[in-house]
Amino acid sequence: MSPQGIAVSTDLEQQYRTAKGPIARSPWQMIWLLAQGLASALVAAVTGYMANWVRTSAPCDNQHGPTGLGNRRHHHPASAGPLSAAQRTALAGA
Repeated sequence: MSPQGIAVSTDLEQQYRTAKGPIARSPWQMIWLLAQGLASALVAAVTGYMANWVRTSAPCDNQHGPTGLGNRRHHHPASAGPLSAAQRTALAGA
């Protein structure tokens, strides 16, 4: 690993160690381990994620930087669900 690679790896480790909670921490751990040269399959075994998910995390980091990592589930619009507006209102009033 080059000196620049060591600095990057140290920064990634710091992000991993200071992340709040396991959902925020997991992507940083994956990227940190990949930056150390570990294979996707080994990173998957260590983190408990599927190898395919590990492989898709690295391009998100490369393309979007730190904002590309993490839990983006809360930013996706939720579906309206099976109830109509009138049914949701009636249920809320029950």
